[in-house]
Amino acid sequence: MKKVKSFDSFINEGIRDKMTPKSKDDIKNKLNKLSLANRIEKIFDTDDILDIYTGDEIKKLLNRAITTDDKLEKIASKKEILDLYTKDEIKGMLNELEPSERYGRISDYDLTDFFTEDEINEYMEDADRRDIYMHFRLLVRRGELEKVKNMLDKWQLNIRSNDPQLVEASVESDSVEMVKFLVDKGMDLYSVTFDRVYSWMLQEKNSEIIEFFLKKDSHLQWNVNEKEKRVERELNIIRKFTK
Repeated sequence: MKKVKSFDSFINEGIRDKMTPKSKDDIKNKLNKLSLANRIEKIFDTDDILDIYTGDEIKKLLNRAITTDDKLEKIASKKEILDLYTKDEIKGMLNELEPSERYGRISDYDLTDFFTEDEINEYMEDADRRDIYMHFRLLVRRGELEKVKNMLDKWQLNIRSNDPQLVEASVESDSVEMVKFLVDKGMDLYSVTFDRVYSWMLQEKNSEIIEFFLKKDSHLQWNVNEKEKRVERELNIIRKFTK
């Protein structure tokens, strides 16, 4: 379904070019004739919704229409809507969920900026282990090494299991120190194929990280020996772009 970019385009596209643009009031009246569910979908598919509805009107619509979980997901999907809410309001919605679900929603909907690290740790006390590990990967991807170290110690996380998402998060951190720390703690590079490493090379990822991968893991070394010329050529390209 084509996304509506502005309320001015909220008219029959077949005759759009032949009509005078609708006023904001006309558009609002037309939206108000839709079912509540359809109206909310139109609101979230449009970039300038605060030109049509006030923040309070949008909040009231969301309160009437959907469950707390769905509401959090909707709110988090659009920054200008998320900015309408205070920390206490977000926290109040989380508290309507089961304790075991609360941290997962903070992580799923990237609501961490609303809470201090201590508050997040409190939510984690009741969280599913899988959600805790998801947050750990998020911190790795952001390159927050000290928080990663603290979290690894506090929650005694097992990072020795085959987890390509963790390896990829470490590369996305663009931090050699992060990669080396996680490898020292047992992160398994074998979970990543040579082709994945090669694709990182083509995307001009951190060449120091790539070289560390190639030197550290034996199955990658074997592939390098088989494809030495291609690898050296691509590494030289990466070095040139990262000087």
